[in-house]
Amino acid sequence: MAGKIWVALEPDRVQVDAGGQPATMVVAVQNLGTTVDHLSIELEGLEPSWFTFPATVIQLFPTERGQAQIHFQVPRRSDIRSGGYPFTVRVRSRTDPAEVGTAQGVLEIRPYQVYRFDVMPKRVIGRRGSFRAIIQNMGTADVEPQLQGKDPEALCGFHFQTAQPRVVPGSDATVPFTVKPRRSSLVGEPKTFNLTISAATEGGEAKSVAVQFIHQPRFRSLGPLLWSIIGGVVGILLVTALVWPRWLPSSARRPFSSGWGSVRSAICRVSGNRFLCSSALTSFLRYEGFQRFNKSDPSLIGQPLEDEWKDKYGNTHQRTTKGRLLWVGDTNTLYFFAGNKVYTLGENDKAEELKPR
Repeated sequence: MAGKIWVALEPDRVQVDAGGQPATMVVAVQNLGTTVDHLSIELEGLEPSWFTFPATVIQLFPTERGQAQIHFQVPRRSDIRSGGYPFTVRVRSRTDPAEVGTAQGVLEIRPYQVYRFDVMPKRVIGRRGSFRAIIQNMGTADVEPQLQGKDPEALCGFHFQTAQPRVVPGSDATVPFTVKPRRSSLVGEPKTFNLTISAATEGGEAKSVAVQFIHQPRFRSLGPLLWSIIGGVVGILLVTALVWPRWLPSSARRPFSSGWGSVRSAICRVSGNRFLCSSALTSFLRYEGFQRFNKSDPSLIGQPLEDEWKDKYGNTHQRTTKGRLLWVGDTNTLYFFAGNKVYTLGENDKAEELKPR
């Protein structure tokens, strides 16, 4: 009894809007057999909740034609995408279940765009404003909103990480963006900007959110700015005084090391500043021969106040917190002058005071 059921769909393609009105398709059937038959209608390939049959069984006499209807109605959900969905209608004989007639159809879900738009935070205070645009797609088609910022005074610039993000159905996207005054000032009072951030899709509704950016200059008055500049200059001069002479030839170090030593010595005596007078700060200034003197009696010579330097006769000098060290090159002799007293290194590098003869 093969080929005894004829099936056709009228039309074979229907369109619906998700969450919209139902669409109807007619299933035309003819019994080409020689006996009366009850024919059942089935649909495969679509979610059962998308369609209904008012009648799933029809009775036909031989050569008789009949029809049934299919009503399509797709719910509006974020996981349902727009596009064409093919399906198959099967008409089966109850007399001989092996006898089946089929027809192919397509259900087309038209795209619709529904999305939410928001901006966080709503208020930012600082030298620049950092915000986030949030797009949530609740439709059946991709959305690509164009993001824009508006300032009624036209005094601010906007920079979006992505000016036109693409968001697929059922998902969301976050786009960071910054707001900066076109002319940023270091000094002055805070200024408030009332801004509008908008998102618009092609042929769709534009959405907007109001935010506030309060630009806060780094300094409210010139006083702190001037003190910062002065502090920076003093810091540079201090570092230069510490580091620069060390890289100069010995003959050229004298003006720098002697000057710095005088300043540092005065500070140490008056203020007792532990940082300036610490051995950690001056350890790199120690001359090898003077280290022997220091090892003999650390309390005698104190800490170096300047880097070692040589005079025109080849003798090496260095000032300390308690006196002055001298190495005479011709005799390879070390001396330490502390007020009216003079010391030298005797046997086994032991410090000895020289007595006048």
